[in-house]
Amino acid sequence: AYLARLNYNYASTYYLTLNFRRDGYSAFGKNSKWGNFYGVSGAWVLSNESFVKDNVSWLNHLKLRLSWGQNGSRSVSAYQTIPGVGTRYTWLGNESRLTYYPTSIGNPDLQWATITKYNLGLDFSVLKSRLSGTIDLYSGRTTNMLLPRSVPYPSGFSTAWTNLGKVSNKGIEITLNSVNINGDGNNHLRWESQ
Repeated sequence: AYLARLNYNYASTYYLTLNFRRDGYSAFGKNSKWGNFYGVSGAWVLSNESFVKDNVSWLNHLKLRLSWGQNGSRSVSAYQTIPGVGTRYTWLGNESRLTYYPTSIGNPDLQWATITKYNLGLDFSVLKSRLSGTIDLYSGRTTNMLLPRSVPYPSGFSTAWTNLGKVSNKGIEITLNSVNINGDGNNHLRWESQ
């Protein structure tokens, strides 16, 4: 695998990250052993902007995040992409001979399943950081899923591995944290809720 990442930060307010990953897996077909996957993300710390700091006193931290990225899945074991050969002894006349027979169908075009994810997030902290949390909207999609597909029975086999199918999921995730008692002064008790 090869991985490259570029990070940019301007004034602790604007962030940008670029990612590139190239993965190889010998179990895939000779035409698709390598997969290229990309990603980009950015963030804007609004609470560092003067138009927020000067006008909203109860806000301690506010960050907006946006990201898009890909990843590869290789959920297939070795030798699934090449035709398999087995051996057994067969009686021919009065003697037993070692014979060879096909055990699986190869697929030289079998390739990486690709998982693509989008995320829009917001991080916040208010009231002297007594209340904080995150809100994330996410969407994911997997394409070229690795699945065994039924093949015609006269071929002598029941299934063959192929890139088939898509699945997607999306949702919202909310996390809240509160400091109910922060243990200031002589009070050593600290109580947090999540």
